[in-house]
Amino acid sequence: MATLEEELEEKQSNSETAQRTKVKGKIATLEAKIANLEEQLENEGKERLQQKANQKMDKKIKELTMNIEDERRK
Repeated sequence: MATLEEELEEKQSNSETAQRTKVKGKIATLEAKIANLEEQLENEGKERLQQKANQKMDKKIKELTMNIEDERRK
């Protein structure tokens, strides 16, 4: 028969193991969130670059359109 001290040590050990398991689960969840946010940030950066490129192209189109209109007037 286990002594009271042994029983308490076993309960403490079980409690610590359960706590470690919970912490590992929380860490895994947070790591997944970080990976998701990093991917989202990368996608937003790519989108911003594409928007800038589109703005440049729009500006160039407007300039060329104005040039064509000026040439027609002459």
